[in-house]
Amino acid sequence: MENKVIYSVNDLIEMFSLTRRTILKYISSGELRAVLIGNQYRIRKEDLDAFLESKKKVVEGRKW
Repeated sequence: MENKVIYSVNDLIEMFSLTRRTILKYISSGELRAVLIGNQYRIRKEDLDAFLESKKKVVEGRKW
């Protein structure tokens, strides 16, 4: 069995310094895929990566 990385909403709050409300907004809008287990959401690493990729903005001619 593969080891899958799964995050909780609290994990994302810590990782990105976002509010619970913001993360739940992304989940409820369908932008961030999540599974509701009991009364808690769980987010697969693959779904988080896809969400982050969709939010990536390319700024041409800018050096980071």
